[in-house]
Amino acid sequence: MITKKIVLILGAGASRAYGFPLGAKLKAMIWNIFNGSISSPILWALGAKQKDAISISATKADIKRFNNALLLSPDYSIDSFLEHHNSRFREIGKIGIASCLLPLEKRNYLYDDWMKRYVNSEKNMYTEIIPSDGHWYQYLFNRMCEGCDFTNFADNKLSVITFNYDRTFEYYLLHSLEAKYGEPISDCAKVLKEIQIIHVYGSLGELPELATNANKAVLYDITQSNEQERMDYYKIAADSLRIIPEERGSRLDSKHLSSVPSILRGAERIYFLGFGFLDENMDKIFTETGKEENNILKEVGGRCYGTAMGMSPHLKKKLATMGLERIAADLKNKASIDPINFPDCNINDFLIHHPYSKLD
Repeated sequence: MITKKIVLILGAGASRAYGFPLGAKLKAMIWNIFNGSISSPILWALGAKQKDAISISATKADIKRFNNALLLSPDYSIDSFLEHHNSRFREIGKIGIASCLLPLEKRNYLYDDWMKRYVNSEKNMYTEIIPSDGHWYQYLFNRMCEGCDFTNFADNKLSVITFNYDRTFEYYLLHSLEAKYGEPISDCAKVLKEIQIIHVYGSLGELPELATNANKAVLYDITQSNEQERMDYYKIAADSLRIIPEERGSRLDSKHLSSVPSILRGAERIYFLGFGFLDENMDKIFTETGKEENNILKEVGGRCYGTAMGMSPHLKKKLATMGLERIAADLKNKASIDPINFPDCNINDFLIHHPYSKLD
């Protein structure tokens, strides 16, 4: 069980092992689906009326303008691109996000595919080779289960702030609870709701088992859905996404982020996992209205650790000046035998092997 207050801040890299793209790839995927023949569910979700040539033509014209702007945009992510544009572009962008990511929410990416990595089906043999990325959801769940049972699982002092739209994390925890303890899924959902999970940019809708409003529920793994069902799911998912306009100044005045300052300040350790450290994302959770930029980070920076796979020395220096004291320590002690605080490794290796990543 996790008895110390730990906060996980998840970036796109946290979902990469489960089949999801990083920011630049998602942006390219959205451009690509709008660049060719656009499927009917997407057109309908954007308001085009079936068999109405005029509304279909107008919708396609809007999409063409959107896609041209997206192609020319220097923004690294679709979120950054949409912050600068009008409501129609945001509507199209959200449908693009939903239509790219919902089909990637597949049950087998969390279960079957991982099991098959240990089996050579052609030779009917097992392999000792451990998957290189590692199933970090599985590791985290098992640490949460240590020393506790179903009745006190919710006592785990874990909070999650995720910049990802997908719902793989909560889906995995929910069904792992059901499988491990054999309790009804409804009871598992009640327990999971006690674990604070905040999607900064919203999510692809509520999981049906966790939904507070049935009209906002979106099935996990829609691959078997028909066209009408996919249109409905795309629309609900798109409406559940949050684009926070840049002119708002601090983003922490957004209602769904109001608890973030107290969560961060109350944490004993904060782990950045698969996070890209883009300025706009750091600003959204570390800067309060009317305060100095990244004021919260300056308070909690000494308690932050995480993965830094592929991080440039220039970015490390910048983050050090912003308040990430542990990165500053790494830069000063290059020749030290002490382990670095932000190692260049994947999430699974960080959580299992790194001395500063205790989940206790």
